[in-house]
Amino acid sequence: DEPRRAVTAVYYLNPTWSGGALRIYGNDESLVVDPKLDRLVLFRSDLEHEVLPAFERRYALTMWWYTTTTTVGAPSSCREDADVRRQ
Repeated sequence: DEPRRAVTAVYYLNPTWSGGALRIYGNDESLVVDPKLDRLVLFRSDLEHEVLPAFERRYALTMWWYTTTTTVGAPSSCREDADVRRQ
């Protein structure tokens, strides 16, 4: 099997931000994660996601873990904190 992305990591570097949130789509809803300084977000790479419009420069490091297996084995839900909102 060809390697494919299994897990995506995004680490935010902006001390301030305006827009540029990450939206991750789930079964019937989505989660919006604000790009706050020193925040690390991990999610399954097969989940549909997008970056919402940013109104200033948005700095982030992105990393992917790859697999050659057909299933990732990651949980189907994610932990929420006070800055993550369901939509």
